[in-house]
Amino acid sequence: MIEQKQILKFLRTFFSTPTEIDGVVYNFVEIDIEKNFDNAFKFLVDVILPDPNQSYIAQVFNDILTKLIYDSFNFIGQTYSYSLEMTINGQELFPNTYAYIKQESLDRIINRFNEQYKKIGFSVDFGDGEKNLNMNCKLNWENFPYDGSGDNVDFYLKVELSNFFFEGNQVIPNPKKEDLVAGTLWSILADRDWFTPRMEEIIYSEISADTKINEVEDVFAQVYFRVVNLNGKNVNQVESYYILQPDDFIEVS
Repeated sequence: MIEQKQILKFLRTFFSTPTEIDGVVYNFVEIDIEKNFDNAFKFLVDVILPDPNQSYIAQVFNDILTKLIYDSFNFIGQTYSYSLEMTINGQELFPNTYAYIKQESLDRIINRFNEQYKKIGFSVDFGDGEKNLNMNCKLNWENFPYDGSGDNVDFYLKVELSNFFFEGNQVIPNPKKEDLVAGTLWSILADRDWFTPRMEEIIYSEISADTKINEVEDVFAQVYFRVVNLNGKNVNQVESYYILQPDDFIEVS
């Protein structure tokens, strides 16, 4: 087995030249022996973006750096333990900076969502055959639209639903059950493959050019949402039912 100091010397040579991938430069600033851990190495890498204002997801860079480090295994002929610390354009990362999606992209994404889902609907069966429930839908970002501090980047939405029609007749959510109705509508929409999965496709199409999220296998964009408003009234969704109940809506006389 190669001695630790020999491996360290090799690694410093192997990573002495910055690596550019898709315009992003990976500069191994420091490689050293990890204190208090036998046979482990510490990497400090500065990730240099071609545009300092572009969107990025640090976990994507981590995936790419892991592959670069694994490439060195083949040259050494053995694996080694390591820790990886990353900066972006020389700036230390914090939980709220592990991902950055520029405002222009967020604006385009939410506009596309609202174009796609201006009117939505699904079938309901109360025992006398399937009937259609249609409604207007408006989407907005939560106060913190996304979080990239985990393995993936999660996007958070608020959903407002209004102007309900059941088989062509206008209905309103039962005033005594509005929170329950909101929760049930949430559960139905969350189960539809044309809702959040399609939103995730839109997100990928908007952010992939900058973030390269489509080029790694283990990092995903995920959409989470809450139903916060029914017919202009704020609600706190309660997820107790997964199908609508006959008295969830009242016909407008």
